[in-house]
Amino acid sequence: MADPSIITGVRNTGNLNSTFFRPDWERKLHLIEPGHTPFFENLFFSEKIASQVVTSKTGRFDIGEDQYVPALAAVTANFAGGAVTGTISVTVGQEVAFKKYDVIYLETSDTSARLTADPVAGSGQLVVSSLDGVTNLGAVNSGDNVISLGGMVNEYGGVPTSITTIPTNVFNYTSITTASVSSTGTEQSGESWTDGLEHRDQVKKTILWLKQQVELKLLLSPALARASVDNYYANQTKGVLGFINTNKQSYQGVLTKDIWDNFLQQVFTSKGATDTKTVYGGSQAIAEVTAVMDQKLTRLQKADDYIVKLGAKAVGYMSPFGFVNIVWDPMMIGKFSKYFIVVDEPSLKLRYQGPDLKGPRRFRVEPNVETPGYDGKVDKILMHVGIEVANEEKFGVLYRTA
Repeated sequence: MADPSIITGVRNTGNLNSTFFRPDWERKLHLIEPGHTPFFENLFFSEKIASQVVTSKTGRFDIGEDQYVPALAAVTANFAGGAVTGTISVTVGQEVAFKKYDVIYLETSDTSARLTADPVAGSGQLVVSSLDGVTNLGAVNSGDNVISLGGMVNEYGGVPTSITTIPTNVFNYTSITTASVSSTGTEQSGESWTDGLEHRDQVKKTILWLKQQVELKLLLSPALARASVDNYYANQTKGVLGFINTNKQSYQGVLTKDIWDNFLQQVFTSKGATDTKTVYGGSQAIAEVTAVMDQKLTRLQKADDYIVKLGAKAVGYMSPFGFVNIVWDPMMIGKFSKYFIVVDEPSLKLRYQGPDLKGPRRFRVEPNVETPGYDGKVDKILMHVGIEVANEEKFGVLYRTA
């Protein structure tokens, strides 16, 4: 033992050996949470959203979409009327929704006309006469519409021309998202002053991080892909935002009640829309819509219980067109903090790859995947999922550009 140092006078923290000072460490590790993942929780655990296994080996899943024969066609050239017969020009392709004897409403003049022949496919033309074949036709301007009012068939009428629709194909892929936690045996054998640093704690933390990654993918991914990556095929799933084409609106400046309600009108009045929607909003978007709702407190309501039970921060809003659950999604970051994404839950489905020889692929933790003989431990976390969006016309996005 070396000779000890000798202190003359008052012992103080400056003349003592600080090596022997016991540090004051709080046991709790204060982890900055990026926030909850409400879309993920709703998608995986809600009673309102269905889920279905994917059995194809490539991870591709297909659905068919269809609609009823449209009753409206857009007029593309001014039709002056003023004669018993005439030809009305409409958007090419829309003429095939009409047939001989159909009565159509002319929006501009609030009059009607009768088709005298089956339209020629690809012509964009409707050959018409007045209903009685005596009076002159009214006018319809370019930009207005003609609307089918059914047939004016004579009492000895035969079989009309058959008009049916051809379904369209929509597909997506499941996509693998993985992460791992590895630590050496030496690191595992030691102790830390702070909780939350052990291997098992890091696995829990990584699972939450993976949930955040999957939420971002399933909500925001703009495109699907299947390509060779490092000599093996890989898939990228398309998210909800990538499917939305019809109901997309942007605004500048401050969100107003008129902008908000007009957007909801468009979404709720789309083809086959349901009377309840869930709106996921970024932090800036939620702050703006809260100010709008404060102007109409009578429409502010409690969100649906199933949303609240999943831990989402949500509020209900009764628009003139339907009820919406407005959910703050902290994962909508960057430019998406200014976005609202409207989801029609009955038209949404979680798709997940079927099990393999190791177990389920929807979600699993694979312990001990380290190379045999290595002095350490590696655990792998895997999710192999995608999202199905049927009839994107029931969804919508509203965002601020400046």
